[in-house]
Amino acid sequence: VTALRQPGSSFKPYVYEQAFKSHKLTMGNMLDDTSRHFAGGRFHDFDFRDMGMITAHKALLLSRNIPALETMQAAGVDNVVNFAHDMGITTQLKSEVTTAIGSSEVRMLDHAVGYGVFANGGTQHDPVSVLEVKDKDNNTLDKPSGSGGKQVISAQEAYLITYILKDYSSQWNLGWNKPFAGKSGTTNNYRDAWMMAYAPNLVIGAWVGHTGPGNQDMNTVYGSMVGSSVLKDFVNNGLTQAKFTVETFKRPDGLIDGPPCASNASVSPSASPSPSPSSGSSSSSEKELYLPGTECKPAPTPSPSPTPSPSPSLVPSILPSGILPSTSPSSSPAPTPTPTPSAPAAPGTSP
Repeated sequence: VTALRQPGSSFKPYVYEQAFKSHKLTMGNMLDDTSRHFAGGRFHDFDFRDMGMITAHKALLLSRNIPALETMQAAGVDNVVNFAHDMGITTQLKSEVTTAIGSSEVRMLDHAVGYGVFANGGTQHDPVSVLEVKDKDNNTLDKPSGSGGKQVISAQEAYLITYILKDYSSQWNLGWNKPFAGKSGTTNNYRDAWMMAYAPNLVIGAWVGHTGPGNQDMNTVYGSMVGSSVLKDFVNNGLTQAKFTVETFKRPDGLIDGPPCASNASVSPSASPSPSPSSGSSSSSEKELYLPGTECKPAPTPSPSPTPSPSPSLVPSILPSGILPSTSPSSSPAPTPTPTPSAPAAPGTSP
């Protein structure tokens, strides 16, 4: 839990949260998922496809890399780095745009503290390794008292990320039977595979990789695979056997429902692979949530076009053919020439 490992896409929630809380972006803003250059290098997404304009909500839920880099620029690289430290990351983070997609190393324990802020409605608690000590007769010998916690972000700001990530299991077919929010992460060449999950009363982190000499790569192991195997068994069976009750998320007051934005005017212009999410319609919530004052303005109703004034018309005349008379006299029409048959088009050419 204290080893330094690249978190891959599991770092993205910090990036989007900083953008949301600083009003640089909302989950309803549109981002451009198109391969392009950032900081001197050309980036593409994990599946080498471009989705075009998508909401920030969808970009995080589908773990798209290019929109995350765009969001990093909108929020400010140093702002995101400082915010991640506020959330609980204690390791040095590079002031580079690629930190958005997990190029800087973190510790699992720190990562769990950071995700705990989302779980606890914006409050950060110091990790405690021993919760309680009991004797053989079940008498409590020691029970360390935890700190009261520090409010890092508001409950409303924290819930914006939860609102998106609570659909992660269904979107990526992880098969969890309990109401966890989650985010996966995979690093280049499948060296690290992460799955972070949280509920109001529990944060879980799972990592798969090599720790031996050479830090070898794995063979096509994605973070979402960790979620659908290791974490799935723990969530579905382990917690049930332990009779642990997972609390459900409650939406705090003070958030505004609204549709996606028609444009991304508030966003500055402008490689972690994972398997494709479920096809078909998105399982994410249809509406977007906004902090007060950041909701998208409804598109203005277009004014009706003025009725054109009638122009002077010709004196009607009835012709046998039903053709309207011309405004100027014309000579008798020339006979229509007999069309010449055309040769068939060559194969593979347009007609």
